[in-house]
Amino acid sequence: MGGPEGSIGLVNGGTLFRNQWAEEDGFRSFLKEKGSRLSVLPALSSGECDIGAARAVSTLLGKAGSRLRGVFVIGGGLEGAVNALRDARRPDILVVGNELTSATRAMLKAG
Repeated sequence: MGGPEGSIGLVNGGTLFRNQWAEEDGFRSFLKEKGSRLSVLPALSSGECDIGAARAVSTLLGKAGSRLRGVFVIGGGLEGAVNALRDARRPDILVVGNELTSATRAMLKAG
């Protein structure tokens, strides 16, 4: 119990991707099991693209503001999510995703 307080944003590909539902449910269950003080915001859709993910992250920033601690990109759009946070000058927000491309590999190396 313990850890940071704040909010975690979820960005999924859309409502049709059942595997992403399972990832979201598993993530919520993990936080609950660990007694996390982080609240998980309702998932927003990326439409499986970088532009949609960037819009979703901008919406999360508007809703949670300084309480946003992380973004879990379950579906496509990881590069867009990272770019939106970079544009907002929010290097304090942790981004988790599952797309390993040459661009995301470069983002990992850059921190």
